[in-house]
Amino acid sequence: MKPLALGVAVAVFLAFYLGLQIALTLFASPPSWLTLVYSYSALVFSVCASVVSYVKLTGQSLGSAIHVRLTKRTPHWWIPLMCMAGMFITLLVIRTLLHDVWLFDFDQTNMQYRALLANVPDRVVLIGIAVIVAPITEEVFFRGFLQHQLNQVTSSPYAIGCVALGFAVLHPVGQLPLTFALGTWLGCCYHWGGLWWCVPMHTAWNALSLVWMSTT
Repeated sequence: MKPLALGVAVAVFLAFYLGLQIALTLFASPPSWLTLVYSYSALVFSVCASVVSYVKLTGQSLGSAIHVRLTKRTPHWWIPLMCMAGMFITLLVIRTLLHDVWLFDFDQTNMQYRALLANVPDRVVLIGIAVIVAPITEEVFFRGFLQHQLNQVTSSPYAIGCVALGFAVLHPVGQLPLTFALGTWLGCCYHWGGLWWCVPMHTAWNALSLVWMSTT
C-alpha cells in the first residue's frame, strides 16, 4: 500500500505544481515579486496536497509521514559538516568545468533573477523566498517526506539518487548538473544528520547564489 500511496502522492504533487506553473505562463508578465509569490505559493500548495493525500491513503499521522531524522540516534556533528564542505567543492567544480560546455548557458537561466535583484521590492521578496520559504518547503518535502518514505521501500543510495533527480528536474534545466549534485549532497546530509542540517545547507547555497548573481 505504501509504494502505491507514495506514487499517488508524487502524481498529486506534479499535477498541482505543473498545472499551476502552466497557468502562470498563460498569464505571463515581466518577472516581479507577484509572480514569485504565485510560483512559490503553488509549490507550498502542491507539497501540502501531496502529503495530505499520502496521509489519507495510508492512515498515518502527519508526524509519521514526515521525519526530521531517518534514525533516532544523534548524528556525529562532523558528518553533516563534511557533507556541507563536499557540497560546495562539488558545485564549484561543476560550475567551473561545465560553464562553457553545458548545452544550456548558466547565465541565461539566471537572467530573470538578476532582473529581480535590480529592483528593491522584488529583491526583498526574492531573498525572503530563497533563504526561508524555498529551503524549508523543499527540504521538508524532498528529504523529510519523499526520501524518508523511499528509504523504507528501497536502498538508501537509490532513495537519495531518485529524490535528487526529482529535485533537479523541478529547477531550471540549465542548472540541472548543479541542482542534481546539490540534491545528492542534501540527501546524504539528511541520511546522516537530518533536516536540521539540510535546511541551513540549502539556505546557505541559495544565499551564496544570490550574492554571486548580484556581483557578476
